[in-house]
Amino acid sequence: TATRLFDVRTARIGSLLLVANSFFVYYQQDARSYALALLLVVIATYAWIRWVERPTLPWAAAYAVAAAGAIYAHLFSIFVIGAHAAALAARGRALPSLPRLARVYALLGVLLIPLALYFATGYTGQLWWAQEPTLQELGEAFATLAGTADPPIFPLSGWILSLGYAAACSLALLAARREWRADRDGVATWPYALVLAWLAFPILGSFLISFWKPMFVERYLIVALPALALLAGAGLASIGARGIRFAAVAGLM
Repeated sequence: TATRLFDVRTARIGSLLLVANSFFVYYQQDARSYALALLLVVIATYAWIRWVERPTLPWAAAYAVAAAGAIYAHLFSIFVIGAHAAALAARGRALPSLPRLARVYALLGVLLIPLALYFATGYTGQLWWAQEPTLQELGEAFATLAGTADPPIFPLSGWILSLGYAAACSLALLAARREWRADRDGVATWPYALVLAWLAFPILGSFLISFWKPMFVERYLIVALPALALLAGAGLASIGARGIRFAAVAGLM
């Protein structure tokens, strides 16, 4: 996925950040469905990228199956599927046709009929214990996604790591701005828009919805973790000086 969107350097850095992330390491060993949901959203994102580049029926079917599987594995995957659609706006005129988009979502809708029937029978959810989140909890959730150890290695280590990831993501956005200024048709900046939406939708979406129906739970945000690693990786890959780039990657690991 990373190589398809960006380049080999970004893919390598993003992969290193992901596999070294303590949040990722903890939940990939968990017996619950978090690791499966993460895997399926990555597969769905790859299939989506391939379908957008070449909107054929096999890629449409692959996307629908992977996306439906991700949603069945964990409902927070819906935010990622929404991010896929929203990021299309960044492509400008280079969009798939509406009939082709309709076919993709029709396939996905058919696969989700059993889930819709399950909710229609009166399912009320299992988050009765969740509470409305605060801005502090939003910051703590980002620190957890960044891989802050629990308990922290030393005071303020979580905030330092969060600032490092924020700086790396900011470098990626600066790179996206340069791409946009060089080529304003949207195709060059679409990868950045896709990854940013993938990161933002689960975090901010669940945070805002939680003021109506509380659902903001840190571990559920694991579906956004590959996007954080990829966006940070794109930012670090844009650093020209090899020594500084290596030091920055090591610092975030």
